[in-house]
Amino acid sequence: TVDGMAFGFIPAGPFWMGSDPKKDRYAQEYEQPQHELTLPAFYLARYPVTVAQFQAFVQNSGYQPVNPDSLKGKANHPVVWLTWRDALAYCQWLNEKLVQYAKNIRDKGIGNQGMRGCDAEFWSGLAEGRLKVMLPRSLHSPRSPLMLGGVATR
Repeated sequence: TVDGMAFGFIPAGPFWMGSDPKKDRYAQEYEQPQHELTLPAFYLARYPVTVAQFQAFVQNSGYQPVNPDSLKGKANHPVVWLTWRDALAYCQWLNEKLVQYAKNIRDKGIGNQGMRGCDAEFWSGLAEGRLKVMLPRSLHSPRSPLMLGGVATR
């Protein structure tokens, strides 16, 4: 399930969040005011979660998604029809799998062979508990953990 997954490093830096109604006629009130934020460095999954990956999670964990249609579709297409709880359950499961995979790499002594820079930091961060798979905070779930991208720093 972890095979084929890739994560990219996003360096810390500023970005503009929200919308400016003077520039975007579709700007919603809850998107305003537009303001600059500085984010810490984080890792982001390079590709969306596929139907096949979500199916593997359901088969491996016994989890039942709210909408069974989320298990349908072409295997290599992005999974759809997920609820926040479905996505959270997937992230928790994926975190366990990635940590296990990272520890196996470390324990077999192949941790840094062929891995440099971001890759080595990513896998060692997971193995040591400095990185964790989480979901972004949303308007629909303000008490959720804040996550930036696919794998956040703790």
